[in-house]
Amino acid sequence: MDGVRSVTEQLIREIKDTEEYFKYQEQKERIKEWPELKVQLDEYRLRNFELQNRVDPANLFEEIDHFHKEYEGFREDARVASFLDAELAFCRMIQGIYDNIMENIDFE
Repeated sequence: MDGVRSVTEQLIREIKDTEEYFKYQEQKERIKEWPELKVQLDEYRLRNFELQNRVDPANLFEEIDHFHKEYEGFREDARVASFLDAELAFCRMIQGIYDNIMENIDFE
C-alpha cells in the first residue's frame, strides 16, 4: 500500500504541474474578485450539476433547453466563459485519468 500512496502523491504533484490545473486555479482566484458574479457562477454550476445528475428523465430536455436559454447572456460574460472553459478542461483531464485507471483495472 505504501507504493500506491507514493505513486498517488506523485500523480497529485504531476496534476498540479499541468497547464489545465494552473489555468483553473488562476481563473478560480480571478473570479473571486467579483463576489456577486461568483455567487451567480456557483448557482449556475449547482443547477447544471443537478440537471446532469437527475434520475427522472421526464421533461429533462425541456429543462436543459430552458436552463441554456436562461443563462445564455450570463455565459457570454468573458469572465464567466474563461472560468467555465478552464474548469471544463481540468475536469476532462481528471476524467481521462479516472477512465484510464478504470479501463486498466479488472473491477466489476
